[in-house]
Amino acid sequence: MKRLLLATALVPLAGMAFGQCAPDYSGVTLKVSTQNGPFIASALQAAGESWSAKTCGTVEIVEFPFSELYPKFLTAMSQQTGDFDVIGFVPAWVPDFAPFLATMPAEMQEGEAWDDIHPVYREQLMSWGGEIKSATMDGDMHMLNYRADLFEDPANMEAFKAQYGYDLAAPVTWEQYYDIAEFFTASDAVEYGTAEAYRIGGQQFWYFFSHAASYTNNPNTPGAMFFDPETMDAQINNPGWLRALEEYKRGLDYNPPGALNNGSGDVRPLYAGGTVAMNIDWADSGVLGATEGSIKGNVRTAVLPGSTEIWNSKTGAWDTFDEPVASPFLAFGGWQLAVPADSRNQEAAWSYVAEVTSPEVSGVAIVTANTGVNPYR
Repeated sequence: MKRLLLATALVPLAGMAFGQCAPDYSGVTLKVSTQNGPFIASALQAAGESWSAKTCGTVEIVEFPFSELYPKFLTAMSQQTGDFDVIGFVPAWVPDFAPFLATMPAEMQEGEAWDDIHPVYREQLMSWGGEIKSATMDGDMHMLNYRADLFEDPANMEAFKAQYGYDLAAPVTWEQYYDIAEFFTASDAVEYGTAEAYRIGGQQFWYFFSHAASYTNNPNTPGAMFFDPETMDAQINNPGWLRALEEYKRGLDYNPPGALNNGSGDVRPLYAGGTVAMNIDWADSGVLGATEGSIKGNVRTAVLPGSTEIWNSKTGAWDTFDEPVASPFLAFGGWQLAVPADSRNQEAAWSYVAEVTSPEVSGVAIVTANTGVNPYR
């Protein structure tokens, strides 16, 4: 466990001297917990500093390894220990956590800042049982990142077309994605074609899901990617999933050595540092590449590749489409903040959550490298 007490000891005195504590939470210390930083934790720390300057309260960031968050939070809340005032967690845990969470105050569920949140977060991921139980602070969707200096280089364009018979551009199918990855891995222009996360216990299955979405999200059978909506029969072993797994494994041929040990935090510098021509990631790679990497000015993004063939779980056959169907995947779903019902500082806690998720504060976080915060408005 890692604890970080924000350096705000003098803020209450300074704020009170000039009447600037609004609202006044002098003497209140919020315990805010999430995964080990820098991702997410650094954004919570930065928001804690701005919140403390306004309210004269104090924020203590308590960090745990990701694998420990679920059991620690659920145990503490179910036993009403009052250990945490704000928790940062995964949307998939909301159903389990909801009985132990406070409902978002009504005044936070109105106005421009509220309406500006994308409906998929506001109306679905933040809600359970008809009540708003959490606040999105990070929106996650996988995307393709590629380098303009490589894709727009005349020599690369000529050589690629001569070898594959079509123009070098952001891939719109997975077949094109692997052609491009193969081409750049074999070329002298860059070391490797692409980078993805493969580490077990990291972000591996979200990356795999992003591949599978293209072959299992059939517009003729909506909602059947994981289960048959009518029978709830699992679809994980159908041919669409199998093709995705085979292709995901194929990608190892075009990744740098050691890819099986790479999480998303490892693929970002591989792209931003110029080691690979492409990668798949959340928005973090683009921010890192544009602000701190060696490829500034050459960062480009695109929707994940799709497919002209998608498995139909009802007919047991592949459906063919005239144009590639893109199925960008809401991988992970972003990080959320919630206030446990046993918090003794609920008013202050929700005030802090409002600070973190405000357009002003979150707007800075999404363009700051290594915060782990992606757009959700």
